[in-house]
Amino acid sequence: MVKLAPLHPEQVTQFYPWLRDPEVTQYSLSAFQEMKTAQQIDQWFEATLAQANNLNLGIYLAETNALIGYAGLTGISATNHTGE
Repeated sequence: MVKLAPLHPEQVTQFYPWLRDPEVTQYSLSAFQEMKTAQQIDQWFEATLAQANNLNLGIYLAETNALIGYAGLTGISATNHTGE
């Protein structure tokens, strides 16, 4: 079983191996395919968590609370609360 919960700044290091793996990023955002350094990933992660009109959540194993992925909605409208 998995659960969705907020991401935290200290979890950025868990994204390093994911975003450096072409198999993981193959069908993801094109920005992910260009990020290779820790600094690039840190900057993206910090900016992602700061975006007010996005909902960014971690995917966690419910049994262990281990972070296993990332999901979110972008461009959430303040008017009708829809997003992508």
